[in-house]
Amino acid sequence: MSNELLLEAMEEETNMVGFDEASLVSPVSDSSARLLSSSVVYIDCADDSDAAEYSLEVRTPSNNVYFRNFTVFLTEMGQQARSCYYDDCISYLPRIYQHSSAALVEVGGTLTLPCRFQGLSTLHSWHVNNTQISHNHSNYQVLANGDLVIRYVNQHGPVRYTCRVSSMRYPGVQDTVFTDVSPQVQDQ
Repeated sequence: MSNELLLEAMEEETNMVGFDEASLVSPVSDSSARLLSSSVVYIDCADDSDAAEYSLEVRTPSNNVYFRNFTVFLTEMGQQARSCYYDDCISYLPRIYQHSSAALVEVGGTLTLPCRFQGLSTLHSWHVNNTQISHNHSNYQVLANGDLVIRYVNQHGPVRYTCRVSSMRYPGVQDTVFTDVSPQVQDQ
């Protein structure tokens, strides 16, 4: 994997401007895997003055600079956002801030699906076609950061993976994302 791709992966994986360089680990995926990744930034208790265009600058350890431009729209203009009323429990909300909605990978390849989340007192689980993946499954490994490593992608595709983060403090409160993995047969 080229340094440029590694830096891009690092930027997407951390979802942070400041980070501990020693904690960064490259994704465990074949270089031929293609993921459609999404990142979410949560802004709690926003008001009219927060609706604007923003630019995020990320500087990598090797001094490469990447920019992301985004616009904040408020859906409840003129009202106080709902999260303002729950100030003491916001840190307990399960929130997935990075995931992939789709992935293409060669049959027999290794793939890492991101599911980065935040929230205190949460339960994290992965499911394949609506069946929960056990922590001792030989083909899967759930990493400490929430990502799922698929050690061997088989030809039974496409397959839907689900990442779910649930609050242990507030029953029924959860965040769920789906990733559709399409195995590709390698050209002979």
